[in-house]
Amino acid sequence: MDAVERLSPAQAREPSLLGLMHVHRYKLAAELCGGRRVLDLCCGTGYGMRILARTAASVHGVDSDEGSLGLARGETEGLANVSLELADPLGVLERPLERDFDAIVLFEGLERVADTERALAALRAQIEAGIGLVISVANGRGFDYERATGALESLGMDEILLQFQAEGSVIGSPEAEGVEAELRSRERAAPEHCNYLIGIANLAEAAHSRPASTQMQISAAPAPNTHVLQLEEENRQLARANLRLARERVGIADSAAAAALERLRRAEEQAAIQVGARGALQRSLRTLKRALAFIVPHGLMVLQQRVKEALSNDDGSPPGASRRPH
Repeated sequence: MDAVERLSPAQAREPSLLGLMHVHRYKLAAELCGGRRVLDLCCGTGYGMRILARTAASVHGVDSDEGSLGLARGETEGLANVSLELADPLGVLERPLERDFDAIVLFEGLERVADTERALAALRAQIEAGIGLVISVANGRGFDYERATGALESLGMDEILLQFQAEGSVIGSPEAEGVEAELRSRERAAPEHCNYLIGIANLAEAAHSRPASTQMQISAAPAPNTHVLQLEEENRQLARANLRLARERVGIADSAAAAALERLRRAEEQAAIQVGARGALQRSLRTLKRALAFIVPHGLMVLQQRVKEALSNDDGSPPGASRRPH
């Protein structure tokens, strides 16, 4: 399992959809695992363990990433019923866990396991041993809806829930207390388009005590327009910078096209000059080669004639000089 996409404690506390969905799952698990000894497998940075510790008898977090566990230590500092372990989650899952734990929480861990079938087999063994399980699988990250549903059904889940992101609007005075909410357009909640699938096993008593209606986690912190206005100003600055750079490279206003064409014409002329220069050089080399082919043999022949004349002149006179009679 790797350490990607782990939510930090600070992100979990932010009033954002991302943090809200992660926290909502852990609140559900805390409700289901109240009074139990819980193993939080792939515990990440520990924000979920803090939530579980509110209701659980004990929480033991396991993760393979030391950096995440470092954050988890800080997040759970001072909680007497929390412990941490650096280990391979898949190896831990294959231990005889029923002696030490009553329930396993495994959120977004199954899709990070290299051997999914081995992990599913280990989870089935733990369920058969009587351990409760609350597991979530992301729809679309390693698992599509059909594969995620098939994996959870293969574990013999007592219940499979779907988690969606939701949108809303807040109207009220700054002094208002409490929030009224209603869930509308349920027909839009197509199962195959859910964000996460959540499976529950061996926790039937706690699961049946939950309300039968759909539960919605609401963040009452409004999202102001400040960041939108800032993005608009940054976009304007970016547009001005792009315009300035374009003018420097191509031209100004209406002359941009003409300037571009002129640059292209000059480039073509320069290329033609370079091609002509290369052709002239090649012709000169061919002429020189032919000249050398004639000059070198001729020069050798003249040199050979001079040597013969020198050797035949026995009185030491220079070559070509007439001999005197004795």
